[in-house]
Amino acid sequence: MSLPSVNVIIPTYKRNNSLDRTIDSVVSQKSVSIDIHIVDMTRNENARPVADEYGVNYTCINSYETDNKIEQVAIARDRGIQKTNGRYVLFLDDDDEIQANGIRMLLEAIESGDCSVAFARKRDLLDPEAIREFYTGENPIDPDTVLEFCLSALAAPYGISGMLAERSAIESLLPMADFPHDDIVPVIELVRSNKVCTIDRELITSRSGYGLSRSVDCKAARMAIVEYYDELYDAYPDTVRKRGLALKHAIGALKCLQQSRWSAHAVRHFWKAVRTNPDGSPYGLVFASLFGRYGLRSYKSRFPSPSGFNWPV
Repeated sequence: MSLPSVNVIIPTYKRNNSLDRTIDSVVSQKSVSIDIHIVDMTRNENARPVADEYGVNYTCINSYETDNKIEQVAIARDRGIQKTNGRYVLFLDDDDEIQANGIRMLLEAIESGDCSVAFARKRDLLDPEAIREFYTGENPIDPDTVLEFCLSALAAPYGISGMLAERSAIESLLPMADFPHDDIVPVIELVRSNKVCTIDRELITSRSGYGLSRSVDCKAARMAIVEYYDELYDAYPDTVRKRGLALKHAIGALKCLQQSRWSAHAVRHFWKAVRTNPDGSPYGLVFASLFGRYGLRSYKSRFPSPSGFNWPV
């Protein structure tokens, strides 16, 4: 079977040592026609030597209207779409590698499942047990199950890095830089408007752990999801909105403590979180937050981390 070509878009920021391995994982794919495009976010052509070494397409973003790192990644992806024109698009982060024949498997999943988007499991994305049900192999996936999870957890069971999609599906989202979150919201929008399939295999591995997911910008972006989807919440049980609101306040508390060792705002956020959560959040979080970062770290060492929380470093 002759497979169509794939545009692989790789935003990068000062990770030349890992970028070359990311590119290696793509060029080693077999039986697939691939066109690689590097989008350099450094403003000073830091990644050009790597792009020249591999002979791949290269674009450097010279200026931004924002200092928000989450938004900058979305801008880079938008720019990559503008610079390519193939039928299929695959995004990869500059610290990720795709396993052998991974692109072919994603393509075959789309074409055999009559879908527009395909996701595979990615190591360290979220707790494997929490997202196992979203990789059942029953394609296309049930959108309501996925959306309810996303709105409750302010997270997505799928990652944009390693996602393969028809260009028309991606172009319908542009500009993605207008979304409050560069990963979670595009996943929600793709699931809402497309048939989506999954592969129950770990095709994407990351070498840098959580990256921007622990940043203040990411926490603020996750908090903004609740207001952004205010009307969508109405389509689901009230417990979904309450879980989202509770998590929004918990993330707000962690954001405060990431910026300051102690914060009265953090205490208030945790109080609102435990009062809002329909599943009975532990009040110990509120007591621990009275002692600032030290209290939260002590609490974390004694109790499992609440699902979906990004604890401050």
